Amino acid sequence: MNFKECKLISGIFCFFIGTVLAIMSDISVFILFLSFFAAIYVFYGFHKNNKLLLYCLLFSLLFLLGFARVELGEYLKIKNHIDEGSLGISGIVSSETIKGDSFSRFKVSLENEYKGTNVLFFVKTPSFCSFGDTVVGDGDISLVKDFITNNGKIVPYKNYLKSQKIDYTFYAKEYECHKNTNINTTNKIKKFLFGIKNGFLSSTARFVPEPEESLLAGILLGQKFGTEKELLESFRIAGLLHIVVLSGYNITLVAEATRRILFFLPKILRLVLSILFVILFVFISGGEPPAVRAGMMGSLVIISNILGRQTLALNLLFVTSMFMVLVNPLIILYNTSFQLSMLATAGLIILSPKLENKFKFITDKLQIRGIIAATLSTQIFLLPYLVYKIGEVSLIGVLANILVLPLIPLGMLFGFVTGLFGLIFEPLAQIAAIPTYFILKTINSISIFLASVPFASVSLPTLSIYFYFIFSAIILFFIYLLYKK
Repeated sequence: MNFKECKLISGIFCFFIGTVLAIMSDISVFILFLSFFAAIYVFYGFHKNNKLLLYCLLFSLLFLLGFARVELGEYLKIKNHIDEGSLGISGIVSSETIKGDSFSRFKVSLENEYKGTNVLFFVKTPSFCSFGDTVVGDGDISLVKDFITNNGKIVPYKNYLKSQKIDYTFYAKEYECHKNTNINTTNKIKKFLFGIKNGFLSSTARFVPEPEESLLAGILLGQKFGTEKELLESFRIAGLLHIVVLSGYNITLVAEATRRILFFLPKILRLVLSILFVILFVFISGGEPPAVRAGMMGSLVIISNILGRQTLALNLLFVTSMFMVLVNPLIILYNTSFQLSMLATAGLIILSPKLENKFKFITDKLQIRGIIAATLSTQIFLLPYLVYKIGEVSLIGVLANILVLPLIPLGMLFGFVTGLFGLIFEPLAQIAAIPTYFILKTINSISIFLASVPFASVSLPTLSIYFYFIFSAIILFFIYLLYKK
């Protein structure tokens, strides 16, 4: 890949900078436009280079586009002000229900005088509401607030929910749900997809025991990973937590694994079947925005590796990401699934082919060399982000990921087949459940064993965002040197 061919990426990067600046600052978009035209005028007075001027103009316009998109969209403003305290509300359930130990939660789009406002609706587990239902409740409403973790790190929960267009939390004391037959076509499709997803989860639960079934639900569909807190803690210590809570990252891995499994087929057939397989995963996961975004990025990985066009795939990745940010600017800073998917995809496109060429000493039988290269590539790109976000360094994390990540696509594949056959022909599901169980059991066992190693992880003080940029710059510099050779 020739980095000189990546001018488009530079321009889109300017768009990202403008978006981030608009979210984090109070600069007026009008003042920014005036400053922009004044700077271009002064610049042209000193450097009458039309080609250079054109590039500066385009990059600056992309920067301003990102800035204006946030400002004009009023993403950081609250549409309807609601006094905090006791309140009776009514609305439509507009998301799946996420079940917790004590409370379950779902998104509700309010009606009547608060129409256009969304709240995160909490009820005591179990919940009796499903997507598309009309819910009426009395309880306490409050603005979403950030919170601080045990190690002192501030979690931007307010803006995270803001990226999902949620401004308030509502804890119901009493509530009722009623089936709603008057829903639009889009919601009918989503309700249908959620029904398939829930049916699929029920199917896997019949053939795969706990805690392996919860692990499968986590890596395959992004569901909350079980109720066994000790097992979840072992994944955190071993540096594997990202694989069980973020489905977007996993779909990207599945895209790469699918492409390698079908290596014996012609290129075009591999391309079509791999993308269809990713689309099927997105479909089964309920078609939620994180899964759709990850499916698009995963498809780019397949296109890149099958056609051998790294620069094209990287440009497509940035263009796709730009359109996603145009739709919802806040995801660039506050949506972990989007961030992980983009980083993992970039790692697979940029670094994986180079590492695979360097690992000639590793056998290529059963695509082992490529799997190891892909695993290391994603880990290298994700490492600064995970350290900054989690605030903890797993000293055995690299080893754990090398051992576990090659098993994730296999576990997802066999788990997917188990759930699918469970819906149509149970005897085949019982057969597919055997390798599914042993693969997932192996992942759990590796996590528990490595987490028990003394000094397996080290907690870090709260790190500045500058750490992330410096760490990332060092990694990118070494990748540049790798390409220069």
